[in-house]
Amino acid sequence: YLEGTARWEFKYLKRILSAEKSQQLNTFLQSGMGIYLNFATDGGTDRQVSLPKFDAEFLRNYKIVILGDLLQDSLQKEDYLALNDFVEKGGAILFLTGNNSASSEGIFNSPDLMELFPVSSLPEAEMREGRFSVDFTAAGRAQSAFSSLGGSSRLPPLLSFWGPVKSNPFASVFLATSDNSPILVARRFGRGRTAILL
Repeated sequence: YLEGTARWEFKYLKRILSAEKSQQLNTFLQSGMGIYLNFATDGGTDRQVSLPKFDAEFLRNYKIVILGDLLQDSLQKEDYLALNDFVEKGGAILFLTGNNSASSEGIFNSPDLMELFPVSSLPEAEMREGRFSVDFTAAGRAQSAFSSLGGSSRLPPLLSFWGPVKSNPFASVFLATSDNSPILVARRFGRGRTAILL
């Protein structure tokens, strides 16, 4: 899990994923110019590190990469190409939208990742604030991963999301607002898959 500055997503994802005993979470949180804090769940201590090179050797240790609110210059071109190859060969990437990642300098506008995204931003896209009703779509209810949530009579309201966006023709919307704005969208790419939480 690679994240920009600490935000609520970092707090809750780290807590939930660290509790999963069948998985090992390795988190890199930006804390300054080229410096990251590393939070590993393998018993290691939190420490300042340089971000590892995202090459095939490093990525083969992972099944999923989560990319948070990052600017394009957070990674090098070689890292982006390695991430493309990682997904092509069966890996998965989850993108978490934020003001930095969705900005014109953000990773969502990186030409080296464009093919992976399940959505593209429309020109008027922005972070929308308010209280938005959300629910699973038919495609979302059909996913076994959401079976424990799909039976809920009502999901809590969403307080912000990035939109409007256009879904990739090969993508499926799993979660949407009451006016059908996509919130969670996924697609297959090669032997892998990508998803974005807007």
